[in-house]
Amino acid sequence: IIRILTVISVLATIAILLNLFKIQVNDSETYVLAGANQQFIMQESPSKRGNIYDSNGVLLASSAIKYTIGVTPKDVRSLSRKVSEEEIAAYAANALSLPLSEVTAALEQKGKSYIQLVKAAPEESAEGLRSWLSENRVGGFAFDLETERLYTNGDLAGQLIGFTRFEDNKLSGVLGLEAYYNSKLNGEPGYSYARRDNYSNHGTVPFSIPTDQKAVDGSDMHLFLNIEMQEALQQELEQIAGVAGLSSGVCGLVMDVNTGGILAMGQIPTMKSQNPFAMPGGIDPQYWNHDLDEITDQLSLQVWRNANISNLFEPGSTMKAITTAIAFEEGVASEHTQFSDDPIEVMTHEISCVYKPGHGVETVEEALINSCNPVFVQIGQLIDMDLFYDYISTFGFRDKTGIDLPAEGNTIFHKQPSILDYANLTFGESLAVTPLHMARAYAALVNGGYLVTPAVVKEFVNSDGTIEPLISEEPVQVISQQTSERMKQLLRGAANEGHSWDFACEGFSIVGKTSTSTDETDGQSTYSFIAVGPEEISDVLCMIVVEKPITKFSGSAIVANHTKRLLGKVMDIRGYKRSYDEDSAVRLGENITLPSITGLTFSEAAYALSEMNIFARRANPEMHYDEPVSYLKLSANDEVAVGSTVWLTNQPEQEMVHVPDFSGLEYHNCIWLAEESGIVIRVNGTPSPSGVLAQDPLPTISEISSEEYDEVGAPGVTDGGENSKAKVARGSIIDIWFEDADPEE
Repeated sequence: IIRILTVISVLATIAILLNLFKIQVNDSETYVLAGANQQFIMQESPSKRGNIYDSNGVLLASSAIKYTIGVTPKDVRSLSRKVSEEEIAAYAANALSLPLSEVTAALEQKGKSYIQLVKAAPEESAEGLRSWLSENRVGGFAFDLETERLYTNGDLAGQLIGFTRFEDNKLSGVLGLEAYYNSKLNGEPGYSYARRDNYSNHGTVPFSIPTDQKAVDGSDMHLFLNIEMQEALQQELEQIAGVAGLSSGVCGLVMDVNTGGILAMGQIPTMKSQNPFAMPGGIDPQYWNHDLDEITDQLSLQVWRNANISNLFEPGSTMKAITTAIAFEEGVASEHTQFSDDPIEVMTHEISCVYKPGHGVETVEEALINSCNPVFVQIGQLIDMDLFYDYISTFGFRDKTGIDLPAEGNTIFHKQPSILDYANLTFGESLAVTPLHMARAYAALVNGGYLVTPAVVKEFVNSDGTIEPLISEEPVQVISQQTSERMKQLLRGAANEGHSWDFACEGFSIVGKTSTSTDETDGQSTYSFIAVGPEEISDVLCMIVVEKPITKFSGSAIVANHTKRLLGKVMDIRGYKRSYDEDSAVRLGENITLPSITGLTFSEAAYALSEMNIFARRANPEMHYDEPVSYLKLSANDEVAVGSTVWLTNQPEQEMVHVPDFSGLEYHNCIWLAEESGIVIRVNGTPSPSGVLAQDPLPTISEISSEEYDEVGAPGVTDGGENSKAKVARGSIIDIWFEDADPEE
C-alpha cells in the first residue's frame, strides 16, 4: 500500500510540476496578458475630426464632442473621504446646469444600476466635472463620449461633402469627401495605460505612473470648392428643374479648366449633410417611401448618388467638338472643308440632320454650329476607326477621371464596334459617359490641349500646422496648342450662333456647345450645354445636364441659357470685368413686360418666362412643380429688368425681405443681388460703368433725408439707421436709376 501511495504521490507531483511548467513557461504570455488586463486599464482619448473649408476659408464642417453622463448611485462616494455626497451632488448639478434636487434624487436611488443625468453635455462642462471627481477620488460616474458633426452648408454640395455616422466611439464618413478621406480627417486616437484599483469605478492606483500615447487630431481639409459659386449653381439647377418639371435628373458642375479643381458640383434633388435621411424639397410625399427600413435604398439611388460622377448619359452633340479636334490633329479636315449634310446610309441605317430640310453644303465650322450629324460621320470616315478610338482613350473616356470622390462610374463603349457604332460615336451616340468625363475632355479642348485630373481637395492642414498640398497627376497633352486655339474659335461660334440673345454673358466672350441625345427605347431626350469663359484666358467651365424633361421643353436652348447664366455669375464672382458696347447697354436697359401666368402650373409659368429671359423660383420650396401659381406679387404688364428672377408661390402669406443697396453696382451685379435678396428690379435709364445712382425704395439700412428728389428723379439717400419701412414682400419691384434716366419718368 505504501508503495502504491508513493507512486501516486510521485505521479501527482510530476503532473503538478508539468502543469506549473505549462502555465509559467508555455502559456506565460497568455496569463501575463490576462493579469495585465485585470491590473491595468486602457482608456482611449478620441482625436478631433478635421474641419472642412471652402476655397475662401468658409467653414463647411466641424466637430463637437458631447457626453452622456450617468451614475450608479450606490457607488457614488469619495474613496479619499474628501467630500460628502451632498457636496458631490452640488458640484455635479452646478457643472451640468441641472437642478440640485434632480441630482440629489438620482443619487438617493441606491437600488438602481444606472441613472442618466444628462444626454449631451458640452465637452468643457463634462471635462471640468471629470477632473473634479478625479481630484476627490469620487467614483460611480460614467462618461460616454459622442462626437457630433456640424455642417453649415445646408443643402449645398451635400453629395460632394457627404455625411458621417457615429460608430465604435468615433465618427466615420459615409458618403462623399467624408468617406473618401475618412482616415485623414479622423486622425489617430490616443491611449492611456495605468494600474487600476479594485473599485467599480475603475480608478487608477495612487502613485502609479501611466503610459500615455497622445491623440493626433485629424487634418483640416481645404477645398477648391467656392461656396458662393456652389450657391449660384444650385440656383440654376433649381430653376431649370422647375422648367423641366423634374424632381431628379438635373446636375451640373463648375471646374477650373487649367487645374481640374472642382469649384462647384450639385444636382437635383439636393441632400442636407446635417440630415441626410430627410425627404428632399420638391418631392411629392406621395411618391416618397417613409418606411425607415427601406428608405436607405431609395436615398442611395435617388438622393445620395453623385450624379456628376456616377450617372452615365449619351453626350450627343458635344462629342462633335472632339471629332473635329481629332480631324484637325490628323490633318484630314479644316474649318473651311466643305461637306454635304444630305442623309448618309451606314449599314442600311440612314443618318440625317435633325433639321429635316437640311443645310446643303456647309463647312466644318458651319456644321458644328448647325450640329449636323452626317457631316461628322463623313469626317469620321476620313479617320481610321482604330486611330479614332485611340484618341477617345487619350481623351480619358475609357478610364475613370481619378477625381477624389468615391463611387465614380465606368464609361460604356462597344468592345467590338461595327462601322455603324463608329459612325454614331462621331456625333455622340453609341457610348455612355459621366458628366465629369465630358467636362474634363472639354477642358482639354480649350486649355492648350492638356487632360487634367479633376480634384475637389486642394490641400490639408495637419494638426501640427504643416500644409500638405494634394499633388495630382501631371496633365497629359492630348492635342496641340494650335488645335486648342482653333477649337476655341469654333466653339465661340457654336456658343453664340443659333440661340436667341441671352443677357447673362453680355460683356464677356465665351465658348461652348449644346447637345441633345435621344433614348431610342422611350423617345425622350437628354439635353446638356458646356460653356467656358472668358474666351481670352479660358479659365472656368460650367456644365448642366437635364435628363428627360417631362414638360414642354424647347430643348438645349433653355439649358444653354441657364448654363450661360451660371457662367456669367461665376465670372462676376471671380472679378472679371465686363465690357458693354453701346448696343449691349441699350438691350439691357429695355425692361420686359410680364405676361399673365396666373393659373399656370409652376413649370408652365417658368417655361413661359424663360422664353423671355425671365427666370422663376419658388417662394416656398415645398411647392410642387405641377401646382398652380397664385398670390403673385407681380401682375401681368408689370415691367421688370431683363434677366430678372421672379418669385412664384401658391401661398397667400409673403415673406418680408430686406432691400439691398444697389448704389454703384453695374447691371449684372444688380440682377444677381436682387435674386439673392428675393426682390425684382426695374431699370430706369441705360446701364453704364458708373453703376446705379439711386433706387426706390431705399435700402433697409438707409433712410429718406427729405421729400426732395435728386437729379435723376429718385428719392435722395443719406446714411442712417435701419429703415424698417424699406422691408418689402418677397418678389416686390425695386426701381433703380442709371445716369441718363429721365427725371420726369
